[in-house]
Amino acid sequence: DILRYALSDPTSTVLFCNELNYTKCYLNIQMFRYKEKLQVSWDYDPALDKYSVMKLLLQPFIENAIYHGIKEKEGNGKLRIRCYLKSDEIHIQIVDNGKGITREQLTALRNSLHTGNDNYQHIGVINTFRRLELLYGDQLSFSIKSKYLIGTAIWITIPANTLSKQKDCTLSFRMYSPFYCCLFIAQLLCSLSLQLLFPQSPQFQLSPSQLLNSRFPFSWSLPPRCFLSPP
Repeated sequence: DILRYALSDPTSTVLFCNELNYTKCYLNIQMFRYKEKLQVSWDYDPALDKYSVMKLLLQPFIENAIYHGIKEKEGNGKLRIRCYLKSDEIHIQIVDNGKGITREQLTALRNSLHTGNDNYQHIGVINTFRRLELLYGDQLSFSIKSKYLIGTAIWITIPANTLSKQKDCTLSFRMYSPFYCCLFIAQLLCSLSLQLLFPQSPQFQLSPSQLLNSRFPFSWSLPPRCFLSPP
């Protein structure tokens, strides 16, 4: 179900309740993997169920918080997701107490968001922000703050409507290639399997967003030595 949702039409909008269900399924997998290291709390307003939002709105930001924040810190990590309706706007807050990033790294990330320069470490965040800009334009409010060794917070505000007059936020043609979709599924399954088998090996820690958003989809391959001996 997760792969079917992620690989179906990426330009579509979905009901917020469907986006929520997909995100919770993704988080269930991550909580199974990280056990007590990952603690998640939700504050979700059921009134949002009837509104349409951009597909894959939450998961890339949550994935970024887990992979680059909570996984990198010592001890357990906490992730708080709040979604609520206020003044005909949908407000989303994603806060983690992970490793955070330095002031210089935060500046570079903000510059990448607004200039279009690639930042491979946070490519899922950057591409999702670009999709948000294409879809919501000036109605989008986006803010990211982070402190090293303290955590990161992201605030998103979008209009609360059915988006019947949505803009074209078409992604790369490769998303619609059957061959690429099959390749992506194979890479994703291999990546997740190797992460579970070798959680301490950095060469296997390629996140799903990095696979999905990679400019060169065929550039990643399994290191041959992984089949010969454990890292």
